[in-house]
Amino acid sequence: MFTTHNNHYKIGYDGINDFRVRENRNQKHTVEFGRAKRVSSFKQEAINAAKQIYKDANGKTIYISYSGGVDSEFIIHAFLAAEVPFEVITARFKDDINAYDFYYAEKFCSKYSFKFNVLDVDVIKFLETKMMDYAVAMKCCSPQFPLHYYIWDSVDGFIVAGHELVFRRNNRIPLFETVEKEDNVHRYHIWRNRDGAPAFYFYTPELVLSFMMDPEIMKLFSYGKAFSMSYSGIQKTRLYEKCFGLEKRKQATGFELINDIDKKYRKVLEEMFLFPPNHICNIHLNEMMEQLCPKYFLEKGIMP
Repeated sequence: MFTTHNNHYKIGYDGINDFRVRENRNQKHTVEFGRAKRVSSFKQEAINAAKQIYKDANGKTIYISYSGGVDSEFIIHAFLAAEVPFEVITARFKDDINAYDFYYAEKFCSKYSFKFNVLDVDVIKFLETKMMDYAVAMKCCSPQFPLHYYIWDSVDGFIVAGHELVFRRNNRIPLFETVEKEDNVHRYHIWRNRDGAPAFYFYTPELVLSFMMDPEIMKLFSYGKAFSMSYSGIQKTRLYEKCFGLEKRKQATGFELINDIDKKYRKVLEEMFLFPPNHICNIHLNEMMEQLCPKYFLEKGIMP
């Protein structure tokens, strides 16, 4: 079972990164990356990752999980540019609860010939009757992630989904950030014993490296206090647009119209798990570079 190429990205606790679940409140969420073999542009490495996923899927139908947001839409563009076959799967919530997201998903997919699979979901009924089974299996303290897993369970194939790379500048210190509850997507595949790519932007070390070394992202770390941004979200969107010309839109989860219900179930899950897995793991940019691109790479002049 793998969730990134050669399982190069690993999560765990206290440096034991074998995808285990949390056992007590005192454990520290830790992650590690494999080493990149080359340095290229972010766009090219996204296309390379799509081609690698096609090989790794080994004949299974590839389903790109599309929310209607820019992270998953960028993935579709990468697969189109890679010229490998795939299908798209998305959810349409009852009573138009996620109408904003679904509008962009339907609008975009109507332009292309790939198969667009729509799963109609009564999201409130799901939260009441099925969400807990998924949450308990993976100790997930978010009611939103189990819905993704339910959607993925509806198809038999190789799932590809977006899980953005996040970098922050905290008091001038450049950091990679990952949230434990979001890394939970990897545990879904272990639970189901199912190969997949639930975190496309982590899929190869080369893709991770190309993202953090892109000039748009490096702006976050280069301007110190003179630069108002402390989070890579805006830079990320600009980078996506530069690569494939994505249509601008506001970020959404699909749960905005049922925010009170979301909060209610989130509280239930946090109370159920005495040590809710919501720890944020921060890695200094220099340590990231050392993991992804050791010093001998720099000495050979391979870095841009």
